[in-house]
Amino acid sequence: MFDAQYTLTESIYAKEDWGHSSHIMGVELAMRAGVKHLCLFHSEPTASDEQLEQIESSIRRYAHLHDKSYPLKISQAYDGLEIDM
Repeated sequence: MFDAQYTLTESIYAKEDWGHSSHIMGVELAMRAGVKHLCLFHSEPTASDEQLEQIESSIRRYAHLHDKSYPLKISQAYDGLEIDM
């Protein structure tokens, strides 16, 4: 589980002291730590479903381009989501 409320640009330039992170930072950290399943939560409350889908798509592309051999599963948390550990 990783708090990924903002885009990388927002988390660095516009809201760097707001206490939240970005999805790109989550992917980077997960890959360095050897995580198998990265679940992002605390999405921007004003984001539409379409915007969240675009973000998830860009995250997957980034992870794949970053390391094509690393099988990182990426999902976004939602109300009622259950993950078996």
